Amino acid sequence: MEVIDLSDGFGRSFALVVVLFVVLIIIIIGCSSMGIGSY
Repeated sequence: MEVIDLSDGFGRSFALVVVLFVVLIIIIIGCSSMGIGSY
């Protein structure tokens, strides 16, 4: 049971990181397309 719970917790954490990373990329692309985040 402990191993399954640990795996589930890792999976949820990894999924959260992936979601945040994707959102960050979308924000960067959106700002770049609007000329706000272009350097």
